[in-house]
Amino acid sequence: MLLAINTSSQNCALALLNKLDLPGKKVLSEITWQSQADESEKLLIKIRDLLEKHHLQFSDLTSLFVISGPGSYTRLRIGVTIVNALAYSLNLPVYSLDLFNFYRLRYQNNVQSHSQKSVILINAGGDKVYFCPFTPQKKITINQIEILSLAEISPKASRFFGELTSAQLKKISSAKTIWFPEKKLLSFGSTLLKLDFNQLFPQKLIIPFYFRPPLITPPKAN
Repeated sequence: MLLAINTSSQNCALALLNKLDLPGKKVLSEITWQSQADESEKLLIKIRDLLEKHHLQFSDLTSLFVISGPGSYTRLRIGVTIVNALAYSLNLPVYSLDLFNFYRLRYQNNVQSHSQKSVILINAGGDKVYFCPFTPQKKITINQIEILSLAEISPKASRFFGELTSAQLKKISSAKTIWFPEKKLLSFGSTLLKLDFNQLFPQKLIIPFYFRPPLITPPKAN
């Protein structure tokens, strides 16, 4: 029984899969919610409720999966910390994948339907975004990722998807770009069905992936 967690995204998610490998792998249940910055209070409760829905306990889990980042510093840290704590206390293997490669899998089914360049854009704070062009069948490496301002993305991207704030989307709405909507991407659970866990290495401890240091407001001078 695999428990999968994503608190890297603004749309957080949990999924429960019956096994890691095909054939017979299926999603038993999944939930997604808009983060309200309260994961420290509610994430364990949501996990417990998901297990109880299927008459399961934490001891029934056999493996764990988590999106390792990047993302909101606090939100991402909470998800990874809970996975690490469960892995340690239950002696379970844990798998992880970064958010860029997870989005690549979410979008893969749509790539062949057009010839335009596709780019993953993820909010990096302020007017900055992570900019990542990709080839559908190739794993994304850190060297492909840039941090650009909103003004810089218009000439480079013709079709993009990922996670931007409403303010960021508004700023680029006049540019000649096409936003691929979230509803056309695979869900969290459906993407896990496409993921080949044999290509991931089971670990005992996951280190959060922060592409840049957290934005911490300095204290005001007295």
